[in-house]
Amino acid sequence: MLSPYLRMPTIAGDRLAFVCDDDLWTATMGGGAARRVSSGRGEPAWPSLSPCGQWLAYTGRDERHAEVFVMPAAGGPARRLTWFGADTQVRGWLPDGRILCISTAGQAFVRNHQAWAIDVDGGGPVPLQLGQVNHLAHGPGGERVIGRNTADPARWKRYRGGTAGRLWVDATGDGEFRPLALPGNVTCPMWIGQRLWFLGDHEGVGNLYSCTPQGEDLQRHTDHAEHYARHAATDGRRIVYQCAAELWLFDPASGATRALPLDVPAARAQTAPRAVDAAAHVGAAHLHPQGHSVALEVRGKLVSFGLWEGAVRQHGPADGVRHRHGQWLADSRTLVVVADGGADGEECVALHRPDGHSVLPWPAASLGRVVEMAAAPRGDHVALANHRNQLWVGDTGSGELKLADHSDAGRIDDLAWSPCGGWLAYACWTSGRHRAVRLLELATGRITPVTSPEFHDWSPAFDPEGRCLYFLSNRTFDPVYDSLQFELSFPRGARPYAVLLRADAASPFEPALRGLAKAEPDKPAAASSGLTRIDLDGLAQRVLPFPVPEGRFGHIAGAAGGRVLWTRLPIAGAHGRGGHKEGPGTLERYDFAAGEAKTLCEGVDAFVVAADATTVLLRMGQRMGQRLRVIAADADPKDRPDDDKPSRRSGWLDLGRVRLMLDPPAEWRQMLREVWRLQRDQFWVEDMSGIDWNAVWQRYAPLLPKVCTRADLSDLIWELQGELGTSHAYEMGGDHRQPPDLALGQLAADLAWDGQGWAITALAEGDAWDPEATSPLALAGVQARIGERIVAVNGQTLAADRPPQALLRRQAGAKVALTLAGERGTREVLVQPLADETPARYRAWVEARRAWVHQHSGDRVGYLHLPDMMSAGFAEFHRYFRTECDRDGLIVDVRYNRGGHVSELLLEKLARRRLGYVMARWQRPAPYPDESRAGPVVALTNEHAGSDGDIFSHGFKLLKLGTLVGTRTWGGVIGIWPRHTLADGSTTTQPEFSFWFEDVGWGVENHGTDPQVAVDNAPQDAAAGRDRQLETALDTVLAAIERDGVSRPAFTPRPVLAPPPLPPRTAAS
Repeated sequence: MLSPYLRMPTIAGDRLAFVCDDDLWTATMGGGAARRVSSGRGEPAWPSLSPCGQWLAYTGRDERHAEVFVMPAAGGPARRLTWFGADTQVRGWLPDGRILCISTAGQAFVRNHQAWAIDVDGGGPVPLQLGQVNHLAHGPGGERVIGRNTADPARWKRYRGGTAGRLWVDATGDGEFRPLALPGNVTCPMWIGQRLWFLGDHEGVGNLYSCTPQGEDLQRHTDHAEHYARHAATDGRRIVYQCAAELWLFDPASGATRALPLDVPAARAQTAPRAVDAAAHVGAAHLHPQGHSVALEVRGKLVSFGLWEGAVRQHGPADGVRHRHGQWLADSRTLVVVADGGADGEECVALHRPDGHSVLPWPAASLGRVVEMAAAPRGDHVALANHRNQLWVGDTGSGELKLADHSDAGRIDDLAWSPCGGWLAYACWTSGRHRAVRLLELATGRITPVTSPEFHDWSPAFDPEGRCLYFLSNRTFDPVYDSLQFELSFPRGARPYAVLLRADAASPFEPALRGLAKAEPDKPAAASSGLTRIDLDGLAQRVLPFPVPEGRFGHIAGAAGGRVLWTRLPIAGAHGRGGHKEGPGTLERYDFAAGEAKTLCEGVDAFVVAADATTVLLRMGQRMGQRLRVIAADADPKDRPDDDKPSRRSGWLDLGRVRLMLDPPAEWRQMLREVWRLQRDQFWVEDMSGIDWNAVWQRYAPLLPKVCTRADLSDLIWELQGELGTSHAYEMGGDHRQPPDLALGQLAADLAWDGQGWAITALAEGDAWDPEATSPLALAGVQARIGERIVAVNGQTLAADRPPQALLRRQAGAKVALTLAGERGTREVLVQPLADETPARYRAWVEARRAWVHQHSGDRVGYLHLPDMMSAGFAEFHRYFRTECDRDGLIVDVRYNRGGHVSELLLEKLARRRLGYVMARWQRPAPYPDESRAGPVVALTNEHAGSDGDIFSHGFKLLKLGTLVGTRTWGGVIGIWPRHTLADGSTTTQPEFSFWFEDVGWGVENHGTDPQVAVDNAPQDAAAGRDRQLETALDTVLAAIERDGVSRPAFTPRPVLAPPPLPPRTAAS
């Protein structure tokens, strides 16, 4: 039998431990059957056997957070030792017998792991004060080696950017570390005898290497040519590691390496068939043309069923195939769907009829990745838009497939057929900034612009009676003054519009004359059997706005009886911290007869109208659990019951009727192939940057039968995508084994047991006015002091092995009583622990550095930090820039910047030059432009500034704004658009948008941008409490101030406007 997927080995003497089947296992080096020694609720990782062989420490997620656990190596109950509530990984054992782990606990940034020591008997973790640490190993004489950025190189193979693994060596044990200049990307440093051992990939593939403590005499010891050696560990004599889902042993004494022939009787419980929760995995939904049934994609399976009656029918193979975009053809009997799972693993378009199914002869090379499909309401035609920005139209009757249109600027989407099936409207990008509506005449293939390519137009929809074409457009330029800075923007800007299809048609917004007598209700016009008449000449000039206020809109559709439906969306804060978070829209209905729009339904994420122009399917609750509801387009909201139980009267559909089974291994096979296809089809350059992508599939597909769990599949996906050697190839989410969600409430404070209680040693004091951005212990009404002890939580006494966090499970946001003891006596305070303490830690970090810069520059230099190039970074810039820009100099800190897309906006503001000043009698001179810096600027960066942080750092240099100080940046500038979910809801990203710069071309990717003044923070700097990078940045900007000066007005004398004395008249006068 094929061995299961084995990961993360550790060794001590004759005992081996590793991860398999989402549990921990042990085995003897002599062979035989391995034993499962854990049965946790989460996914364990990073096991490490103690040198004595008695204990097994590991990272467990039994209560959501990654924490340190320890258990007897022979098996037995596990004890939780930490309550960090942060990313935590066990890294081995210290010479004094304590557990070594790394964690982001107490840090302002997710990438800044610190080293901690933990006693097996408990008592609280102790920080080692070494700065950033990813690995730490000790030599026989007190020597130490720190691995920084020593992550798993297999996830980005052949990476050479700023965060490539680097080893810092304290060769004498005196605390002075120096970096080794080793090639490639190294990880897992180990110390055996007088040599350093580690994994590296400078020769193209991850293998085991060694060198002297001075970085000399580099030797390779293994010869893996296809798969990376990963996750190496040692007991001081031998080395074990993972490679191609197997465990390997290397013996330095003999120089021999071999795969370990382990017998691992894994139960593979996660491969067993299980039920599918339909509500959690609802995909595309389409109504039957007559409105009585729905076709639904549920976790890649295609089903159809009556809205409230009948059975649920599954179409196509039950497992191993993913179905997308399933919907009925005009004959109301045939379902057309995009599916994969064939012998070649490619997608095709299939037809499912009551009497069988067939595959259309449309080549996959033409179809590409179908991103949208729409069946004509009459006839046999289907329109398909793909990832190559192409529009195809196929005849399901004849099998003919034609290319109809193509864009070189973006995807074609929002496909909308006319009621007759003879015309197709769609949205097409005409440039990187503009999107227009186009019209395809099916009979001739002629394409006519409906709107001019000057705006952003989308969501075309035909009037069911063929009189108008509706669409949405951002073309209302009514700017709004910003509340916080001198700026205007267009937070609304969109309206619904109608295009008159006939040149002689009257405006629908001018109702017919009528008196006060009760009129007979309008009857829908009889459907015409002929082609909808459209007068193409002058079409773009027959655009009329709906008489409704501008706003934000999602989708528009026509309905019977002279009605139009659309979703109006809220204006959400991009950061989400101002009380205006992103949410669902409001479904509104415009009635031409009444001449007004009214709310039809709240909380609508999306909707679709059936071909009967009356039945409307609503998608609701997308952020809290998917629900579907069906209503009539002409329904009166007052008649709709508040009952949320599924029924015809309430409109709710019972998704519990959809009772499907899942075959996980079949789904995993389909998913892995789809991941491979997505990269092949979406990668930014056709030749895959020289990677033989077919060979990559042949290399990794054989490992799929080893996969036992969703975590194994994730590991395999990362390995496969890592072969691209490119940034931003991620895998996120997925149907992993989920532990109970017992998240910790956090206090944003550093605590230490002092024998009497948990003493407060530091508080993250951020914004006192924002309870989410400061420690709850620092808020008014509590105001705990350094040195006070927490002795009880909600009346429960604390102990050395029972810290406050242990009693704060599920307490985030709840009112918690803390008993404090100190110089002020014993008192009880009421606090609300934070769900996330990072904002408080971040604000305290920023303010500490800002204060340091002010103090050490005599208030001459300002400071601001940009955590990302998204909403948070944009907010931070504008919070501080207007305060700091008037100082003589400015430091812009982009260390740990997570990237985004606003770098160009911020660089533009930094580039502003003061041209003059505005003077008033009773106030100081104001610069013009207003928000412009007075003096030199320095940017401070590091290896964790990536993506748009890379771009900002490089753009700063290109624009010659000032000096770039720090270390080389991450080197990941091929952007992504996460829009492709897999069957289980996970997302993989494809590097699609590659940056080119005028000075280095493509050279920032997989390298980063180099600082003009290079300086790093050494481990000994952290021990001394120094930020050497910030010190250097301050020295640099002060030197620039002395060299270049500051923009201060040297005003010339004020103008004198008094009239001159009247001169005497001349003799001639």
